[in-house]
Amino acid sequence: MVDRTSLETAPKRREDTAYFFGVRGLTALVIMIFHCDVMIWYLPHRVLPALYGALTSWLRYGDFRVVPFFVISGYLLTLPATRAADWPLRRGLSGFFSRRLERVVFPYYIALAVSLVFFVVWREYVGIPVHLGPLAAGTLAHLLLIHNLSARTALYINDTLWTVGLEVQCYVLMALVFFPLMRRTGAWAPVAVVAAAAAIGFALPAVFGHTVDSTRPWFAVVFALGMAAAALENRAFPVFARVERAVPWGAIWIVFALVGIGLTILEGPDPPYWRCWPSVMAFGVSFTSLVIYLRGARRGPPAGLARPLVALLETKPLAFLGRFSYSIYLTHFPIYRLLLAIVAARTDSVWVQGALGLFVFTPLCLAFAYGFHVWFERPFQKASPQLAPAVAAA
Repeated sequence: MVDRTSLETAPKRREDTAYFFGVRGLTALVIMIFHCDVMIWYLPHRVLPALYGALTSWLRYGDFRVVPFFVISGYLLTLPATRAADWPLRRGLSGFFSRRLERVVFPYYIALAVSLVFFVVWREYVGIPVHLGPLAAGTLAHLLLIHNLSARTALYINDTLWTVGLEVQCYVLMALVFFPLMRRTGAWAPVAVVAAAAAIGFALPAVFGHTVDSTRPWFAVVFALGMAAAALENRAFPVFARVERAVPWGAIWIVFALVGIGLTILEGPDPPYWRCWPSVMAFGVSFTSLVIYLRGARRGPPAGLARPLVALLETKPLAFLGRFSYSIYLTHFPIYRLLLAIVAARTDSVWVQGALGLFVFTPLCLAFAYGFHVWFERPFQKASPQLAPAVAAA
């Protein structure tokens, strides 16, 4: 999941990014329903009805669902650096990392503890022994935020947490590689950061093959696309304003969305991760282009599609979900898994499981996530003045 920096802290154009809340809320809801459906598909059934498959199999196509989170993350974290030509990090390197600790890592650690409880209870319930060695190794990998680097631990304990590891690794690249590169390249910074991310994101699979599939390093390119979109806001470089006006961002948004849909259909249901990078890239370019298009004049035919889309994303229900989408993402998976296992022990009807999953367990997961947000996420949304000096000293 992706940087959860509050939109209220964005330094400018807050009115142009209010729809980000809706994007997060809608994406989190889609991810929830996707995970619920996947679990039901792999529960024991005598016969899986063809009608159920026809109605739900589309949910399991592609691996694009977290693309908007990574674009938004790169975008919002780069905006404060667009104040000057030297791309300054607000509050410096130590302030940057301490804020990421507060906003992302601390709630993640609490969610990891909650996930461990649900994980152990689920394993005991379904009769899968919990071995202390793998559990300790998996927990340590999660604590060090390197669990996504190995197929053994990437989806262990709580499947959704792989993105938090990758996101934190993107933060490290951003602070130690991408920003220094942007300072050296000046007006070429947006191109340079995407090229560097592509070199890293695709060199790893080229060198190590499918052993890095669980890492999905190509999402670093999606993160860098968000950085590039924000970088165009830096008015110290007049060429950026010309690029924003000259490039048909609305058309690129629509074309690459259609390309992404086509590639996703070709990938089919439950594809291996390595087969999904083309659609991930297509949707990354599409959403990035949409972000740039929406902050501009919104000219031409694409505006006819953009206006109702933004109106939908700015509706109160989606905006409300977006405000605690990180908590939704962190907590829903282990709850679904345990509840569906309990239901599967009592009925093998996929229709009963699906109805309970969608209409009962989904609201329960949302309620749990909101409580988690209030108690364990929201307190970290405002930066603590004590933390940054402590991190710097350490």
